Amino acid sequence: MKRRAFTLIELLVVISIIALLIGILLPALGAARESARGAECRANLHQMGIGLNAYVVDNKEVVPGISVNAWRAVENVGDAGWLSRGGDYPTIWANAPTEGLLYEYMKAPDLYLCPSVPVGQPNYGANSGDGTGNGHFDYGMLTILAGARYSNIQNDSRLRGETAQTPVIIEEDPDFFINNQFLDSAHAFDDQSSQVHNGTGNYVAVDGSVTGIEDGAIVNTDWEIRYPGGWGLIPNVEEYGWFNTAP
Repeated sequence: MKRRAFTLIELLVVISIIALLIGILLPALGAARESARGAECRANLHQMGIGLNAYVVDNKEVVPGISVNAWRAVENVGDAGWLSRGGDYPTIWANAPTEGLLYEYMKAPDLYLCPSVPVGQPNYGANSGDGTGNGHFDYGMLTILAGARYSNIQNDSRLRGETAQTPVIIEEDPDFFINNQFLDSAHAFDDQSSQVHNGTGNYVAVDGSVTGIEDGAIVNTDWEIRYPGGWGLIPNVEEYGWFNTAP
């Protein structure tokens, strides 16, 4: 018996069904892939949290500093910050993160990179806004807590009125700012948090744990921290940072 060939209409129907299934599956596969990258990012930040707390133990219970020749973590720390050392822009960029104060506790430059942020061309002196990083680091330290006495930092803070753990190192938003404008050894969080992991960004809390934040881009003025006189917006609280640095 002679087999009947598929008609053009039947072939088109089959192709349409396959295309429809692919269209349904691809977003799910993309979301799953991004979830895996988010888990890797959290693991990186967890290791940074361990390094941060190890540094605190070794250095008079003080959080590392962030800035060149200022906000130093301990006496005679020179011009080192948590991420890098001083110099001109290309030098600062090139020696981050391997000459930073935390690096000796991790010895792995890839830990400073978010797997979801593609590496772009560094743009010295202007915000490129292209959603790429510089290939050296994708995280920033919260400015006001740099150099603070660890015992002075409360575990709980407030994020837009809700209780949250106090952040120290945070994943920054590549579309808005990341590493493209202020190329110093601080790289401190003063822009907004990343939302690259299916709308979620991550940060290391003061106790070393890693927390995800989902409700839109978070800027540092969205956080309040507890200090001896009550609650205050992070940029205005002077009871932390280098104001309490060990002499």
